[in-house]
Amino acid sequence: MANYLRHITFLLFISLVSACATKPSIDNASLAATGGWRLQESRLKAFSQWELKGRLAYKQQDEGFSARVRWQTSADTSTLKLTSSLGVSILSLDITPVLTVLEADGEVYQGDNAQQLLADIAGLDIPVQQLRRWIKALPDDHDKITLNAQGYIETLRPTCLPCRKWEVHYNSYADFDGLILPNSLTLTDLSQPNAFIKLKVTSWQ
Repeated sequence: MANYLRHITFLLFISLVSACATKPSIDNASLAATGGWRLQESRLKAFSQWELKGRLAYKQQDEGFSARVRWQTSADTSTLKLTSSLGVSILSLDITPVLTVLEADGEVYQGDNAQQLLADIAGLDIPVQQLRRWIKALPDDHDKITLNAQGYIETLRPTCLPCRKWEVHYNSYADFDGLILPNSLTLTDLSQPNAFIKLKVTSWQ
């Protein structure tokens, strides 16, 4: 399965993601006028049922790929789909409280840990459970954060044991129906040089 993903990779994946059309980032003056992320923290916590679309770039050691991403979540379930620029399915991940199902390369795999299943079957190190919060710029209580000049999270360093190696950098934000959400972020694996995940969000619902 890991070989399948390697052969479906797209060279120049970074430039592909950079070229992806995203919702225009909110300018600094308008961002500052919204009052910072703490004023919308309760709304972010309540924002548990959502769907986003965008592009993902994945780089680990000498391998990388880019893909279109569609991610739907509710309070207890989550469905993550990655497709190629031609619309070909790369993988689909369905997460429930009791079971995770991964579909890839015409095969179906099951497990009870989404991140471990992605690593074992697809060879991908993606902290998918924690990313549900990070992608909204919503830290846990003990996470370490720095704020930008407008009062929004610029960097997030998680403190949970399985995710301490990650650092999340929020490149820009956009106004999605009155809620200020990231439209560009980068996860860096501090344990490996040149290992990262980039996300460009084109729409939140």
